[in-house]
Amino acid sequence: MADERTSYALLSSLRADGPQRLSTLAEVVRLDRSTVSRQLAALEQRGLVGAGRTTPTAARTCWR
Repeated sequence: MADERTSYALLSSLRADGPQRLSTLAEVVRLDRSTVSRQLAALEQRGLVGAGRTTPTAARTCWR
């Protein structure tokens, strides 16, 4: 149940605010980065999110 709430919060944040870094998403859901990383990996496997750079020269990866 907690995983579902976290997934929903992550998806809602990405939809509302667009691409975000892992650390930002962790702050939004108030969880450790490793926990959020696992949640995002599961969402990515389902095709609901993806990771990438916002521009070709961007130094950091964002989730979208």
